Amino acid sequence: MANTWILHDYASPHYNGFFIQHDPLLLIAGFASVARRTFRPKIQYFPMPERENWFIPDFTCSHLPRNSFMRKSKTLKKLREGQIVHICSMGHYLPPYAQVAADVGFDCVWLDLEHRTLAIAELQSLLTGFHLHDIDCLLRPATREKASLCRFLEDGATGLMFPHVASADEARRIVNMVKFPPVGDRGLNFASFDADFKMGGVTVESYVEHTNRETFVVAQIETPDALACAGEIASVDGIDALFVGLGDLGLRLQHDKRQLEEAITTVAVQAKNSGKPWGCPVADESSTARRTEQGAQLLAIGSDFQAMHLQLVRWKKSLDAGIENAKIPPD
Repeated sequence: MANTWILHDYASPHYNGFFIQHDPLLLIAGFASVARRTFRPKIQYFPMPERENWFIPDFTCSHLPRNSFMRKSKTLKKLREGQIVHICSMGHYLPPYAQVAADVGFDCVWLDLEHRTLAIAELQSLLTGFHLHDIDCLLRPATREKASLCRFLEDGATGLMFPHVASADEARRIVNMVKFPPVGDRGLNFASFDADFKMGGVTVESYVEHTNRETFVVAQIETPDALACAGEIASVDGIDALFVGLGDLGLRLQHDKRQLEEAITTVAVQAKNSGKPWGCPVADESSTARRTEQGAQLLAIGSDFQAMHLQLVRWKKSLDAGIENAKIPPD
């Protein structure tokens, strides 16, 4: 079957794949549209030279109106409205995670690539799922290499969270890499997932404006040096929020709880004075209430690993209790 292209099980774990004849551009068009639930292709069956009845969708869809479907960030909408952003985290290739997180009401998934590794195809698949289920992806990269950072955004990440930002100059360099002019110096691709593959009337101007407005940059405060200049970092144009890295900052403060609480208060004050939101991880209802009272708007709780571990512990306890309490009649 010459010149036939395949997309299999890519946009969703429930999507079984399809074949597209002749033109690879149709593959891109169908992929982008499926991922946004805007396109329901009419299935047709064509006789093929080697085999009849290949499964082929009709992507002409001239009867359906189509506008641009570049996503708007739920995180930024909430931050701009003074609301709290609900975040959970993940670090493994679990395609259903985005759907479950979205269904239970999270706004954003923090995807950790600083301490975890994903293949490029796995990452692209996950990012497609985030778009499919309309939930933000806050990606924490392991690199400061410009082209790699831009590709994360081109593939669909809504935000980037940079670990160990230690100065305002460093924050400015980051913004310069990931924001388009006039804010930064990001390179233009345009034929990419985040540009809706040029579909629906997207222009270079609308793409650049939308991307600068609907993607965000978060600087992590994780060292005493960063803490000392948190206000300067927050004041950098293009830094959208600060996020306290409790693990690394606590380690550097020798796990002194009093010093760590003082550090969190310092970040909260400096962020407020700079007119920028801030956040940090929380563990339970009590810590959530405490950070909310301090004005935190980015609250991250739990992870894929924690969810798996906690549920397995609960299941094991249920099994043990059931076996222990079972009333087995004597033989």
